[in-house]
Amino acid sequence: MLIIAHRGASGEAPENTLAAFDLAWRQQADGIELDVRLSRDGRVMVHHDPTTKRLTGTDLSIADSTSDALRQLDFGIWKGPEFAGQRMPVLDEVLAAAPPGKQVVIEIKCGPEIIPALSQVLNNPANHAAQLAVSLISFNLDTLIACQQSLPEIPCLFLQEADASTTNGFSTDLITLALEQGFAGLDVDYKGLTEAFAAQVRQAGLHLLTWTVNEPSQLAHLRACGVEGITTDWPLQFLNSLQQVGEHS
Repeated sequence: MLIIAHRGASGEAPENTLAAFDLAWRQQADGIELDVRLSRDGRVMVHHDPTTKRLTGTDLSIADSTSDALRQLDFGIWKGPEFAGQRMPVLDEVLAAAPPGKQVVIEIKCGPEIIPALSQVLNNPANHAAQLAVSLISFNLDTLIACQQSLPEIPCLFLQEADASTTNGFSTDLITLALEQGFAGLDVDYKGLTEAFAAQVRQAGLHLLTWTVNEPSQLAHLRACGVEGITTDWPLQFLNSLQQVGEHS
């Protein structure tokens, strides 16, 4: 089972910063998950929210601001003084700093307008993306379809959230959709995952990831489901839990 650090090791370090990603790598996480949006000047910025307000107190729209303006803000001090000075990364520098062979799961938080810039970043040899296991995820079906068409060499997984309709598990319509669109798999909210649905995903030849798992008590169920990877804010805690049962070296 792969342990993917959600926005980096975001339980201990400020989310979606180089500090959080570096900590995840030092903790020996199998991969990182991060969010991307397009700035006004066409840079692929690593940030979850549509604005900077939650993490900095300054309300700048990512889409309406230049990368230089966004990178003037401090994205670390809210987590602790030891993180003061952390800037909003561009995707280039996150990829370039990732150890070869590691997983980098990129969630697209905006629309298909980001794809040309994203393609340029992924195809830039200086960013070493070819040495990484890069995948793309999104809740936006149209965006993911466009990614699949424009970047067919990059695995695309459809994100799905659990809600009242998933009390008895996700609909098999998701599996049909993924197969029809040529997606590599599904990345689902663990709260809606059943062993029966997971088995159907595997039988269809699709990859299966889950998010965001922060209670080690969930590991037994997820292992029984046969998920390939979990996304967590606390990668070290989960790596230790898997090592105790002999499932991670």
